[in-house]
Amino acid sequence: MQHQSIKRRDFLKWSGIAGGAAMLAPSLLVGCSPQQEPLSQTSDAPDTSGYIMDAVSDGLPYGADKICPVMCTNGDACGQLHCGAAYVKDGAIIHYEGSCDAFNKGAMCARGMSGFDIINHPDRIKYPMRRTNEKGVVGEFERISWEEALDEIASAAATAIREEGPHTIASGWAHPGSFALLPCTSIFNKLFGSDQPLLPDCWFDLQFGPVPTVGDMYHALEEDPYESKVIVLWGENTSVTKPQEWSDSYGKAKNEFGAKLVVIDSRLTETALKADIFIPVRPGTDAYVAMAMANVIIDEGLTDQDFIGKHTFGYEEFAELAKKYTPEEVEKVSWAPADKIREVARLYATSKPSLIAIGRGGNSAGGEKSNAGWLMSRAICCLPGLCGQFGVKGSGISIETSSACPSNTIYHWPAAKTMASVAASLSPLVERKESAPAGIWGQKEILYNRKPYGYRVYITNGNFASSSGNTKDADAAFKAIDMVVVHNRFMHWTASAYADIVLPVTSWAEQYVWRPDWEHIAVTEPAIEPMFECKSDTDTYRELSIALANKLELGLADEDVWPWKGEKDLIAATIANDGVREAFNKCIENGQEEYSEYRDISIDTIIEHPDGVRNPFFAGQSDFVPYKAKLYKFNSQVPASVDDEEIWFPTDGGTGKLLFKADFLAEYSDGVLPALPIPEEPEDSYYLSGNPIESGDWQPSEAVSSGFELVAVGRAHKPWQFLSFNQDKNGGPISSLIQEAFDTASTPCVEINPVDATRFGIENGDPVTVESRYGAMESVQAIASEVVQPGTIVPPYHWGKIQNNIYPTSRSFTTVAPDKRTQLLPPFVGEYGTDKRRGSGGINNQTGVLCKVYKA
Repeated sequence: MQHQSIKRRDFLKWSGIAGGAAMLAPSLLVGCSPQQEPLSQTSDAPDTSGYIMDAVSDGLPYGADKICPVMCTNGDACGQLHCGAAYVKDGAIIHYEGSCDAFNKGAMCARGMSGFDIINHPDRIKYPMRRTNEKGVVGEFERISWEEALDEIASAAATAIREEGPHTIASGWAHPGSFALLPCTSIFNKLFGSDQPLLPDCWFDLQFGPVPTVGDMYHALEEDPYESKVIVLWGENTSVTKPQEWSDSYGKAKNEFGAKLVVIDSRLTETALKADIFIPVRPGTDAYVAMAMANVIIDEGLTDQDFIGKHTFGYEEFAELAKKYTPEEVEKVSWAPADKIREVARLYATSKPSLIAIGRGGNSAGGEKSNAGWLMSRAICCLPGLCGQFGVKGSGISIETSSACPSNTIYHWPAAKTMASVAASLSPLVERKESAPAGIWGQKEILYNRKPYGYRVYITNGNFASSSGNTKDADAAFKAIDMVVVHNRFMHWTASAYADIVLPVTSWAEQYVWRPDWEHIAVTEPAIEPMFECKSDTDTYRELSIALANKLELGLADEDVWPWKGEKDLIAATIANDGVREAFNKCIENGQEEYSEYRDISIDTIIEHPDGVRNPFFAGQSDFVPYKAKLYKFNSQVPASVDDEEIWFPTDGGTGKLLFKADFLAEYSDGVLPALPIPEEPEDSYYLSGNPIESGDWQPSEAVSSGFELVAVGRAHKPWQFLSFNQDKNGGPISSLIQEAFDTASTPCVEINPVDATRFGIENGDPVTVESRYGAMESVQAIASEVVQPGTIVPPYHWGKIQNNIYPTSRSFTTVAPDKRTQLLPPFVGEYGTDKRRGSGGINNQTGVLCKVYKA
């Protein structure tokens, strides 16, 4: 327990925040300027000083035949639309750069600048391959034809269907480059009665908090923060992970519009270095800090009682709970300085409008025995309710990922909600024989426990063996599957260690890319033909579906199995069925003439606007504000008598109120989930009691007493975050640019504060072992860094096979509650859920795991 005596306030001094002199490394964004030369990746490119995108009198720069807009999916989930320009000559890309005509005005992040490198990388998967050695080790593969590959996959699937049923087939995705992959998996599952789509589960805890509190997720529009007086970025390293959003939204709000920036995080991130106030927090204890802020706001009379009385439920019980969580008590458990908590609480409560943007910082701290992960966002979402920080532009909450909308309102592109709409009209070719357990929990039960049955065929583009669980658990689970198929551009760990068949996928420059993002929808055409033997995901699923139908001897013509000729045809059909056209036409009928060019919009109209067509529910509405009654009247959720401009929360019960106390949580879970946001320790509790403030028992847990006293900061966001398409078999990023720019990118490592390093006799660069109760990472490089606060460590996120040795496998879950309107809730009771688990998200618990570090 020696480290408890470390002065955590000194972390601010060590970090260079206190004097405001901390500086970042050179900017991650490279943009256009009149003097800037394009960055060429070709040694023999002509000198084109002064030219960026403009044609010249004797042709295009670099002798290109054409310049094609491209949507970089190198980051997979950065949210940026058309950002690049590919210079094409004789069917090949000869130069690649940021497009000044695009939404990002020519700026490119480290991932975007890696585009040329990624597309032309020698390690790309170039043709179908079959495993020739045993599963569980670095793969040895032999080249086969597409015909052989599809025949073997279809044969395995047909056998599984005949012997056990189509429910034993799993098909899904993780961070797709083009959202066309989503309807593909839905169509395949619908046609053959296979399991529900495999989904990435890394955001469910984050989403679970807002749903019972305010009823919806909402991600701030780019211009919303311009109105904010205070912006709180909570567990969000935006300037690195989404640099364009930083430069055009939060950063611009701070630098040009004078917003005060607060960052609350477990690390001194690049974004924290830009903050006016930074609060360090012990990983997984964010809910405590939120309750301490509530304590200050209530105790000092800074609440908006008019708002509370009219628009909230359960305030009295919430206020009584908050009394216990004084900043001084919370500092002991969360390590967040009490004076900083008070300062931020007062600033936030007295500065209207103010915005809280919630990222994934504490997202994966829960588990089978803890609700800590989702209680983070649950508690934070109560703060604007205390202060009346809703109903005005620049206020409220912004959820880092808002890909689903529980209230089914107009917040999101209809395309983002109904991308599987084209599958709904299809007649199943094979009927299901058994109902699957619901949600992510059901997928984990089938994968890890093979209950009530096991997967026989598993098809994915994602790196699920790396991201979903403890290495030993994942190894056993994937070895038990008859046929694992990975379609990707590179050999990540799941492909190398467990795939029986590997299929090559086109890059974003070789296919149609469709992204129905939060504010815009965009489609870009292929700049070049598919390289090597690569196919788009759409073509792969089409050919596989036809092959499987033939194996099952269904006697159907190809067009009867898969009615769409190619990816453009499928995207066009989805757009035509998702309500976008109707939404635009309705706006035109309402007198919004700016939409006239989008009447009867089609995929070709969208292609003509590669910089993105603005969401019809946002464009032209400078006064758009979430949680107004008129938004929910769109789906008849609000009584007609309620004024359109009235604040309305689409929470459970239909009262339109924000729920400080959500009784239905406790009722539905038989008391397992708390109705009030009572903080809990992470799965690896630091304290024996699980909440020392509630119990009064500050005795350390057995793990801490045994020397596991360093807390892991999981999922630390770096520029290679979400590079599921761009990692090699060992975990390092393929991009040489990222490897050179960031010293932790290509080496398995652990970041540790210099104070802790000295305590344990570790010097910078030493090989060390990181050990938890679940396993150990051996011979990883120690990096002594003041970015990491004392008492914590940052294992590498991207080296999944290695890092997952120290993490448990989470089998917590989310699903749709029966008889409730699209609430994200666990199936605590029922045929497959009688053990009353806790938590919500399905990702393995990477935040808050207790470790020890020693020389290897």
